Parts: sequence; structure tokens; C-alpha cells
Amino acid sequence: MCYTNSLYTKMKKLTEEYDLPEKAGVPFEPIVRSSGFDHPEWPILTAAQPDTFTLGQWGLVPGWVRNDAQAIKIRTSTLNARAETISEKPSFKNASIRKQRCVVPSTGFFEWQTIGKKKYPYFIRLKDSELLSMAGLYEEWVSEHSGRIMTFTIVTVPANPLMEKIHNTKKRMPALLVGEGVKHWLDVSITDQELARLLTPLDESYMEAVSIQPLPQISENLDFDAITQPYEYPELTRQLGLF
Repeated sequence: MCYTNSLYTKMKKLTEEYDLPEKAGVPFEPIVRSSGFDHPEWPILTAAQPDTFTLGQWGLVPGWVRNDAQAIKIRTSTLNARAETISEKPSFKNASIRKQRCVVPSTGFFEWQTIGKKKYPYFIRLKDSELLSMAGLYEEWVSEHSGRIMTFTIVTVPANPLMEKIHNTKKRMPALLVGEGVKHWLDVSITDQELARLLTPLDESYMEAVSIQPLPQISENLDFDAITQPYEYPELTRQLGLF
């Protein structure tokens, strides 16, 4: 699943990448590496406001959640939503039916390959773009103490061959949108058939992955270039792509 992500860029680059005016930005600090379990704030594009970024908290809280304690409990299990069941699972059903779709920008995500009793970290990104777009769902929830909060989840699909080798236990990957896919995902008028085509594994030819050194603890002093630097493990029999 996708639980560790990065957005090491500035809003100016984001607005340029998505062909939006600079005023479409919201203040945020570049994210070297973040865990969904920390529920970070992330700039997202929503179907309701596809031309401007909104800050959302990672970990979708359904509108039917009654109190903050329940929200804290449920959001640890809603970081990802399986594409095959988003219209059935109670946590995502309302957002799916109401076409509350969003795009989660990223500079790449981290995943681990399990071999025996060891796990080897990888950094995965697109070959020909500094940014990638993950399909998501969003929901606004009203907190007892903080008022209205935007929350989101990242939609996952079965892994492509590249990701099957890396994420070889769960064999899942984020639903990645390329080309017109971003526009179509945010278009509430598209058909179910068109929507289903978007929720398929991205062809591995678009992607590249590199093994990296064990990741340090998340802190404000992380260096993006350092932690995403290729690193070869002698015990690995095969490397899965290089920058």
C-alpha cells in the first residue's frame, strides 16, 4: 500500500505542472518524506475545485463520523482505498457515490521489498516528470474542536510487474494518472467505463525505481537528494531500475 510519500517541490512548480494560475496555490512546506500515519496536510486538487489547490489531511474521515475520538481511530485505516471496493466500503462509499474525487501530487513514493526476513527500501517516481499524480477521494468532516476539515485517501490498484517485484507482499500500488488522466479523474461527468479505465495499474514503462539506503527517522532536517540516492545492496540478486 502507499503509506510513505514525498512532495519535495514548491507551489510555483505545482501550479505550473497542472497549468494553473499562481494564485491557485496554498502555503505549504516542501515534504521530503512523510508517513500517512502522521496525517500530514497535503495540497490536493478536488473535483469541486479543480482549478485551485486545497490543503487536506491524509486519512479520510467519513462525514458520518460523530466525534473526534472516532475520527482519530478511523483515519489510520483510511490512508488508502482499494479501487475494487471504494463504492462498497462504508468509509469510502459516500465519497465515491458523490464523485468526491481528488488528485494528490507527489515527487515520488517509498516502498519496501521483502526478501527473507529483511526489507529493502525503494524510491519510485515517473521517468519523464518531476511530479506524479495519485488518484484519491476526499471528504469534508466537521470536528468538535477544529471545525470543518478536508481529508483524503489515496486509491490503490493491483501492482504492475515492476511494483509486484518491489511490493512483493501486498502487490498493490497507487492509482497513477498521466496525461489527460488528471483532468478526466476530476471530471464528474465521465462514464463509469471511463472511470474504470483510469483505475488500472500504470504501465511500468512510465516508472523507475531505485533501491536506497535504510530511511532515517522522519525529521525536519531530512535531505531529499541524500535519502533518494541510489544504493546497491550486494545481497540483492537483481536491481530494479536506476535513475
